[in-house]
Amino acid sequence: MATAACDLIQTGLFDSRPPAGGATREGPVRLMVSGATRTMEALARAPSLRGALGAMVTPQTGNSVSRIARWGLPWCADNAAFNAARFSPGAFVAMCERAAAAPAAPLFVCVPDQVGDHACTAYLWERWRRALGGPGGLWGRLPWAFVAQDGLRDVDDVPWGECSALFIGGSDDFKGDVFTTCDLIPEARRRGKWVHMGRVNGRLRLRLACHSEVDSVDGSSLSRFPATWVPRFAGYARETDAERAAIGALLARQRAELGISGNAIKATA
Repeated sequence: MATAACDLIQTGLFDSRPPAGGATREGPVRLMVSGATRTMEALARAPSLRGALGAMVTPQTGNSVSRIARWGLPWCADNAAFNAARFSPGAFVAMCERAAAAPAAPLFVCVPDQVGDHACTAYLWERWRRALGGPGGLWGRLPWAFVAQDGLRDVDDVPWGECSALFIGGSDDFKGDVFTTCDLIPEARRRGKWVHMGRVNGRLRLRLACHSEVDSVDGSSLSRFPATWVPRFAGYARETDAERAAIGALLARQRAELGISGNAIKATA
């Protein structure tokens, strides 16, 4: 899609495709924090932060899945495949077993992926679906996230019928690409999928995530220094959502003044 057309879509004056029952994020973007169990339990008691908090487990963290699932917060599981040399299939499967037995279900579990390589990630999706027993096995007991990686250029190349969530991985360029922000994420939302963006470690990336209407983010800064960065990021997210609301209200007034309905004009590539 041409950049100019994308800009029009982002303003809300034009829509590239009609809505079809897709989800709209309510409340602040969730900050999914891994590790730091005691700090997270303290932060979750703060009324100003609880609505923005979530938890993430990985095969490499020592957190108790059962304990985290009892916090009453949204939680998810990553696969720790970012470093392929350290990835352990056995540890991943063991984590999945614990997730399937947890008292509260996760939002999603990331199927192992290959960083920066969509073709390999799609291949791994099929291999892991079979390895986890298909619908009658562990595969059928958990909600899975497909990880979007560099090389994905067509929304129809995502296994929408099998995944519950879309995890925006890949390089910095891929996360900020017009295709990702204006085609891929909107398509996931149109289909009612949870959308998560990984490696969000600064205010600029958080603004991109919020304006792209992802549901949750994670980042090493949140996990390593949660007492400092969780309150700060929660504040940034509230500011960005207020900014989005103000822009949306302005555009709604402009549409009303121009007599333009949401789908009256279609943008073209």
